[in-house]
Amino acid sequence: MLTTARYVGRFLTDPLDVPDEVLVYLGEQLGIEDVSQINQYTERRSTPFEHQEAIRKAYALKEFSQAEADFIVWASARAWNTGDGKKTIFYDGVTWLRTNKVPLPGVTTLARLVARVRDEATDRLYDTLRGCCRRGSG
Repeated sequence: MLTTARYVGRFLTDPLDVPDEVLVYLGEQLGIEDVSQINQYTERRSTPFEHQEAIRKAYALKEFSQAEADFIVWASARAWNTGDGKKTIFYDGVTWLRTNKVPLPGVTTLARLVARVRDEATDRLYDTLRGCCRRGSG
């Protein structure tokens, strides 16, 4: 879990959904000879949640819901000031979240949020331009 949180940027829905090579490599680093024991990890349903909480505390990670408002402000300013497209804001948003110690939400969640914020910035631009045109021609 710690490895996926650090390198993938989020906790996996299934904490065992990692390549065998990764398990073997980490097992070697930790001195675990039989990495097949990992299959017991999810026998107790609450274990992964307890470990996520311990990792959040140890690394001062925030829940996405705690950072969502700040992320929206950042993405909105980015869309308004740069005119960057959704894809660029999405990728830079991933960096913003990681820099601010926020595990990534699901890809769809983040993509929809970025698209909404970018569309709102575009609408605001059009409204501003329409207001300028009306005042200038009147």
